[in-house]
Amino acid sequence: MTSGDANPETVRALLDETRWMLEEERAEGARLDTRLAVLTGFAGLTLALIAPTFGNPLPGVSGIFFDVFYTGALLLLALAALLSASVLFKVKIIWLDLAPGNPSRTGAGEELLDELGRLSDEPTMQVERRITATLAERIEEQRAGNDLRWTRFRLAVLALVSALLLVAAVAILVLFAL
Repeated sequence: MTSGDANPETVRALLDETRWMLEEERAEGARLDTRLAVLTGFAGLTLALIAPTFGNPLPGVSGIFFDVFYTGALLLLALAALLSASVLFKVKIIWLDLAPGNPSRTGAGEELLDELGRLSDEPTMQVERRITATLAERIEEQRAGNDLRWTRFRLAVLALVSALLLVAAVAILVLFAL
């Protein structure tokens, strides 16, 4: 189908829908970043409160269990904090461009800026179709980033829950051994 055969309302509707989908994916990424930041803070705070515990108060086999559980809890808390730290993610900011490439900042691509005069001579629908295709590619990239965030969030939550269970085991061990 050529741009002369395309329905202008359909092309505009697809462009609007594609923009909306990209904004939804960006918003989801922002929500995941917020959750990860809270998880990082909680894991870091818990680690800071537990780490300064002084020595093993238990003798014998109970002391060995204390050491293993305590060390495991510290390691799992550190792992949870590292996994959920948003700064570890490769940030991919979306650009609007006519040519595929790796985005490095927000804005319009150089090709788009250089070609504004030429683009004003092209049929609007053709430009809208190219922009829609570019936005669709960026949606896929944003979804891949969001999938990475979800994976790391789940792993961080698993590490945090495991660490808290070990902290509870240490507390119970100390409570019953004293």
